[in-house]
Amino acid sequence: MPKVTLQRDQIADGSFPSVCFICGREATHRRFSELGQITGRVILASPILALLSFWARILKSSRSAGESASGIPFCNRHSGYWVRRAWFIIGGWVFLAASMTVSILLTVSMEPDKRPHWTFIIAILWLLFFLPTFLIVHLASTRAIANDRESITFAGASRRFVSALNEQNDSA
Repeated sequence: MPKVTLQRDQIADGSFPSVCFICGREATHRRFSELGQITGRVILASPILALLSFWARILKSSRSAGESASGIPFCNRHSGYWVRRAWFIIGGWVFLAASMTVSILLTVSMEPDKRPHWTFIIAILWLLFFLPTFLIVHLASTRAIANDRESITFAGASRRFVSALNEQNDSA
């Protein structure tokens, strides 16, 4: 899977070739120009918190503005790709934490022979479903792997996009 580093100023001004970032087809949409902005937040030390922060930003960006002249290029098929993934990732982790918390609160731990509350079974089933699915979906798709003040590095970008971007950068 190709890795590509996108400069924040290129994301902010949308100066990418019109090639879909995910599949390499003709891109008709530009989205998530807010990723080009540098926030005042401290980069989180925990990888899981950094991941959740990135996807929360994607969700926030999708609510505030759909498309713009700037941002990362996507085709019709993939214009909602990151938004769907963000809902799955954020929603899955929130549901996992909430269901475990509710299960622990509802299960009486003082009586050792008492069966766990039914919510605990749902939480365990969700854990067994969500974690492997999360790993497969996350590792097999286009995802952010590094982030600094000047750029964001992604793994899994389309080869056509990377080639077109390299050609554009070489001719500039």
